[in-house]
Amino acid sequence: MCCDPAVCSQDDPCRHSPVLLRSLAKPQLHPLRVLPDSHLLLCSDILFKIMKLGVCSHFSAAHKLPKHAGKCKQLHGHTYKVEIVVEGEKDKETECIVDFSEVKALLDEVLEHLDHKYLNDVISYPTSENIAEFIWEELEGKVEGIGVKLKSVKVWEGEGKWVMLEK
Repeated sequence: MCCDPAVCSQDDPCRHSPVLLRSLAKPQLHPLRVLPDSHLLLCSDILFKIMKLGVCSHFSAAHKLPKHAGKCKQLHGHTYKVEIVVEGEKDKETECIVDFSEVKALLDEVLEHLDHKYLNDVISYPTSENIAEFIWEELEGKVEGIGVKLKSVKVWEGEGKWVMLEK
């Protein structure tokens, strides 16, 4: 579809179609489209309908990884940080994709299954990767229930070590 039917004819393929702009636009820049006669139109209403929102929470738990070659085969604990990102369209009435507190409450509800628990009783082999998968499986349907899609789950195992699951 042409970006501006008044300017471009059906015989002349539009060189600045929304599809082309999507492929060229850098997310950090506010794209402009240049039309014949040097008219500039903002494209935010075409290109940036989907927004992402993120929240973080923490939980503490113990586990052991018997297949691990190092110290982690022994019982030990971590304070985990969990970051999630959801995606949705901005609501015209609220001008938000969803309330931060709704997403955070759903994440905290899932983390209750893990907080101050022995993770081997909850997840068969509780590596950070498997913890991220568990959180994803528990959370995905819940966030869809409030009108957004889960895009990523990032699990930090202490400082400087993390795993991320993305869709």
